[in-house]
Amino acid sequence: ESMLSAGKEARQRFYEKWCKQFGFELEKRWEDIQLIQTEPYLRNKFEFQVEVVVTEAGNMLTADTGDIVHMEGGDNITMFKTPANVEMTPVFLQWLKGIVSKLVEFGFKGLAMDVEIMRMEGPEEKYGLVEINSRYSYMGDWNIVVRANLTDT
Repeated sequence: ESMLSAGKEARQRFYEKWCKQFGFELEKRWEDIQLIQTEPYLRNKFEFQVEVVVTEAGNMLTADTGDIVHMEGGDNITMFKTPANVEMTPVFLQWLKGIVSKLVEFGFKGLAMDVEIMRMEGPEEKYGLVEINSRYSYMGDWNIVVRANLTDT
């Protein structure tokens, strides 16, 4: 319990710090910031993750990084199954670009991120954002991305 409490306090302080940085207030005191996990409540067909690279010019590159497979009867992530069983449709890519472009406006360029997504239940093609994790690197095909005769040293 004490380890979980320390983690919760650290996350609450993290959100308070960045809210102040961006000029808004979630709560008067950091202790009152509520953290909940919404994933189990979102009705979805499946969950997957896409790796996105934003070039220094602000262009978006995507790589399919896998389906998220949960333990039977549980919410813990078991593995990222690759390749993902997801089609990169125009609707999906437009949705993803809408999210990524907002980060580019904040200066997110020359970086990579993992975007965790749910394909929502229902007849319409709709997606829900679970989380975005910034990465320091990404996995890509060197010959395609760089298009140069370089060596990896």
